[in-house]
Amino acid sequence: QTELEEMNRQLEAMKAAQEALMREKEALRNENMNLKVTGGVEVEEDEDEKALQHFLGKLRGVLTMRSEGRFDQKLFDEYNGALVQLADEQLQELYGSFMQIYVEEASDEVFARLGISNDPDDATLGFAEMMTIKLGELIDQPRRLRIQAFEAQQRRKLQQEEDRERKQATMRQAMAKASALASANAKVHGALGWLWQTLAGGEGEVS
Repeated sequence: QTELEEMNRQLEAMKAAQEALMREKEALRNENMNLKVTGGVEVEEDEDEKALQHFLGKLRGVLTMRSEGRFDQKLFDEYNGALVQLADEQLQELYGSFMQIYVEEASDEVFARLGISNDPDDATLGFAEMMTIKLGELIDQPRRLRIQAFEAQQRRKLQQEEDRERKQATMRQAMAKASALASANAKVHGALGWLWQTLAGGEGEVS
């Protein structure tokens, strides 16, 4: 039993290390792509295809998440980050694909291209409607501006989260001080209990 538990721990540790490595590689790929685009460096065709496949992986993850009735903010942020990295032509094609899915006129080829079931559930149809609207707002923006806007949004979210954590820390400190003061007052009151009883009984005066 002990050996089995140790093997399981090792497997979990290896899995966690592998996931961390994949996250680092993904972050590095995203950073390189964003630096290229915002720096005006031409993106190679194979890099565009890799960006598309990366996005499609995130898309399937988001659709699964929605079908299961849950929400993962980290995954959704990764999805949006992958979305803005798509080439302009890819974004236009994606817009048309989601539009066809939304109006239920998509071919099997469209579903196969996106890597999703050709029998979409209500969650997928609702997502297609949302993405049709969102992509309609994005397709007129150059990729460079899409990436810059997304990064600025993420920085604002990070700043807001840091501000919220600071406020919570300040509140916790204030509550801890108030609790300590209340505890000290209670101890003083308890230590002087004999005095309060004496005064209450009119047996003495405080000079």
